[in-house]
Amino acid sequence: MARKPVEWSDNDIRQFKELCSIFCTEAEICSILGVSDKTLVRLINKYLRDEITPGSRSPVTFEQAFEHYSAEGKRSLRRAQRAAAEAGDRQMLLWLGKQYLGQVDKKEVTQQATIKTEKPKEAAPIDDLYKRAARLGDPA
Repeated sequence: MARKPVEWSDNDIRQFKELCSIFCTEAEICSILGVSDKTLVRLINKYLRDEITPGSRSPVTFEQAFEHYSAEGKRSLRRAQRAAAEAGDRQMLLWLGKQYLGQVDKKEVTQQATIKTEKPKEAAPIDDLYKRAARLGDPA
């Protein structure tokens, strides 16, 4: 006997949107809602496709739905970051400056080295070499 198809209530739809807005993963959303990833996509298409892609008859992916509903979470997070920066949070000011204003940390590297050079030993003149060779060969 086939299982009864899963349907979404208004509360389930609201919960799905909220989970996207706090950046839950697909696996987390499926676990919380008690559905498989395939069922989740089917429900998204049945209940939310027109809201996500108005006028389109093409199926919607989880990624498209997530992008659509996580946008509010991103806006809210941005507002909170800006408020923290404006309240004087130094770390947040630095981070936002790097992200949006192209600011970077300036790192100065100083390196010191001492190099010792020795004057190479002069090669012995050829005459001295001949004399040494002669002495080695002389049994005296």
